Amino acid sequence: MHPPLLVLLLALAGGPAVAPQEPADGVQDVFGATVEKRRAKPDWIQSHFEAPTRADKLARDARISFSTSSADRARLVLRSGENDALGLLSAVLALGCAGGPGDVFELRAIGKIDDLNVRRASILAMGELGTPGFKTLRTMVDELGPGLGVHAAIALVRTGDEGRRFVIESARGSRSNFQEGAYVCLPWAEGGEPPRPSPAFDMLLDLRWEAARRYGFVDGQRWRSVLVEEVLKRRDFLDRTVMSASVDPNSASVRDHFFEILLNDDNPARLRAVVATMPTDLHKLIADGIWAPASNEEWRILLEEIADRRIERKAVDLLKLAGEIPELQSLAGVLLLRAGELLDHEWLLRELTSGSPASQVRVLEAFGEGREAARIEDIRLFMTRTRAPAVTGAALVALFRLGADGSEEELRELIDEGQGKVRDAALRAMGRATKDSRLYSFIITGLVLADLPDDVRLELELGLGELGRLRTRDSLRGWLARDIPSETRLRLVRVLSEGANEQDLALMRGMFPAEDDIELSVEVALVMIRYRDPVALKILRAVLWNSEFNVSVLAGRLLFLTGGLHVLIDELSSVPAHATEADIRRVGFAIGEWGGLAAVETLARRRGAEDAALQGAYLGALSTRTH
Repeated sequence: MHPPLLVLLLALAGGPAVAPQEPADGVQDVFGATVEKRRAKPDWIQSHFEAPTRADKLARDARISFSTSSADRARLVLRSGENDALGLLSAVLALGCAGGPGDVFELRAIGKIDDLNVRRASILAMGELGTPGFKTLRTMVDELGPGLGVHAAIALVRTGDEGRRFVIESARGSRSNFQEGAYVCLPWAEGGEPPRPSPAFDMLLDLRWEAARRYGFVDGQRWRSVLVEEVLKRRDFLDRTVMSASVDPNSASVRDHFFEILLNDDNPARLRAVVATMPTDLHKLIADGIWAPASNEEWRILLEEIADRRIERKAVDLLKLAGEIPELQSLAGVLLLRAGELLDHEWLLRELTSGSPASQVRVLEAFGEGREAARIEDIRLFMTRTRAPAVTGAALVALFRLGADGSEEELRELIDEGQGKVRDAALRAMGRATKDSRLYSFIITGLVLADLPDDVRLELELGLGELGRLRTRDSLRGWLARDIPSETRLRLVRVLSEGANEQDLALMRGMFPAEDDIELSVEVALVMIRYRDPVALKILRAVLWNSEFNVSVLAGRLLFLTGGLHVLIDELSSVPAHATEADIRRVGFAIGEWGGLAAVETLARRRGAEDAALQGAYLGALSTRTH
C-alpha cells in the first residue's frame, strides 16, 4: 500500500512551496499595435498570414477592388468609434480607396489624432483619393512631423502625374521631413520601381489588402466568399468537420466506417472521431495489437479529445495504457483522476510539488471531478504549503466539491469578503467545473460583485451556459468580437449553439470560416450542420463528392439526417462535372445504407438495373444486414 499523500508532502517540507510560473506568451508588433502572439496556423490559411514577399503583396494587390458601398461601410465604422487598432487603420484606407472628394476633410481630421500609425494611414489614404488628395497633401508637406515624410511621398506618387512631379521637384529641394521621403521615392516617381525596402510602402500594401478583406472585394467577391471557396477545397477541414459531426456511439454502421477509417487512413482528424465514438473498442484494438497510435502526438490527440468531450469515465482502460508513456503521464493522470481513479501517490506528489501552478490547478480540479473524499486531507495539507492564489482558489473549490466539512462556509466568506486574487481564482475554477449544479448559487453571487474582472465574469457566464442556465446571450455575443483566447472562443460558440436563435446563427455565419483558427472553423461548421444552415449543404456536398469512401458515406448520412432521403437522392440529379461512375456508385451506397430497402425501391423506380447509383444502393442496404 502506498503511504498517504500527506506523509509524502510532509517529507518535502524543506522543498520549494511553489514552482516558478510558466513563461507568458510573447508579443509581436503589427503596425505599431502590440498583440498576443497567435499559435501556429494550419496549412490552409498560412498563405494569408505568413509574411509574404514584395512580389506576393503586389500580386494580391492586383486582386482587390472597392465600391462606393465600401466607403459607406468604412464611414460607419469610423464614426462608431468601436475599432480595434487594425480595424481603425484599415477603415481609414478603405475610405481613401473607395471615397470621394468630400472624404478628404474627414481623412484630414483623422490625421490629427495623436497616434503615429493613424496619421500615417490617413496620409496614405489621401493618396488613394487621387487629385483631391494631392491638393491637401501638397499643403501639408511643410508641417509633417518625424516618421511621416516617406508616407507622404508615397501618397503623392499614388495621386497621379501632378503628385509625381511634385515629389521629383521636392527631392531636389529642401522641405525638412518631406524632402528625405521625396528622395527615397524619387526613382519610383520617375517611372522606376517602388522603394525597396520600405516599411511605409509595405504598410500601404498591407492596409489596402486588409481594407479589401473587410470592406471591399477580392477577385470580385466579398472576402468571406473567397474564404468559403478556399476552405471547401481543403480535405483537412472537410473531413474533420464531417467526422466530428458523425460521432455517434449508438450507431453500429458509424462505428464500422470509423473502424475502416482508422485502419486505412492517416488523417489525424480520424483519431478524435474514433475515440469519441468507440473508446472501449479502441482500447481493445490497441491491447490486441490490431492498431496503435503511430506516435506520442497521436496519443496526445486521443487524450485531448477525451478531455474535451469529458468522456474519461468511458475511457479508463485507454487512459491507463497512455499513462504508461512517460511523456503522457501528466495528462493521462489528470484524466484518470477526473474519472475517479486512485493514482500512485508518488505521481500525485510530483504533480503537486514540482509542477507549475497551472498543472497543480489541473490536478486539484480533477480531484473535484473525481469526487474521491479521501483526497480532502491531502488538499488541506497542500494548501498550507502553497502561496499561489490560483492554486489556493482551485483547492477551496475542490474541497467543496468533495464535501469537506466547513468548505461551503469558507467559499461563501471568500466571495462575500472579496479577497482579491484568491477569490477570483476560486470563481474561475467554478466556471470551469462543467455541469456541477451545486456551484450555481456561488456563481450567481459572484456575478453581482461590483469589482469582478471581465475575464472572471466571462468564465462564470460560460459556466452557467454549460449548466444549461444561460441568463443572457447578448453579453456572450459581445465577447466573440473581442480578443480572447481560442479555447474560450470555442466554449462561447458551444454555449451559444445550445438553443441558438437567429441572432446567434447570423453571428456564427459571419464568423465562418475563421481564417486564423481551424478549430473554430470546424466548431462553427458543426453548428451550421446542426441547424441546417445553407452553408452546411455546401460542406456536406463537397465531402460527399470528393472525399474517400468512408468519409463520403458519412457525409451522406448527415445529408440524410438534416434534409431527409429526398435531399440525398436529389444529389444524383446534380452530379458534379468531375464525378466518375465510382463516385456515383458511392453516393448510391450512402442512399442504400442510410435509407434502407425503402430508399432502394424508390431509386429502382427511377433508374435501370445497370445504373451505378442503384447498384451502390443495393450494396449499401445489404451492408446493414450484418448488424
